[in-house]
Amino acid sequence: MKRIVHNTILRNTKKIVRKIAPSRIITYLSIKKIRSESEKHGLIVENDGVQYHIKKENDEIRISTKRTIYLNDIIENFDFYFSGVKPIKFGNTNTVDFSTPRWHWVTDCKERPLYIL
Repeated sequence: MKRIVHNTILRNTKKIVRKIAPSRIITYLSIKKIRSESEKHGLIVENDGVQYHIKKENDEIRISTKRTIYLNDIIENFDFYFSGVKPIKFGNTNTVDFSTPRWHWVTDCKERPLYIL
């Protein structure tokens, strides 16, 4: 019961803050949260205006800024997303690019590549 009440209060508070706070503050807090989460998982997240580059040592995942909704999930499950398809080699970096629709060699599907949106 306490949890339901707490979640309801939290949800209502967020609605009020979104109405009152300027979008710049909300954007700033979102970026701060993303950086905090990525540091917990040993990742670096960069935004070049078109793509997010999520990096871990020499491995990188790219997603479009239009797909920001997936960013937290990729941060929390970087190894799952990275190992799901065969990476492309750019210099010393192994890159999995989900920023645009393209053909990917899925790890468990050896017959043919799959077109992933």
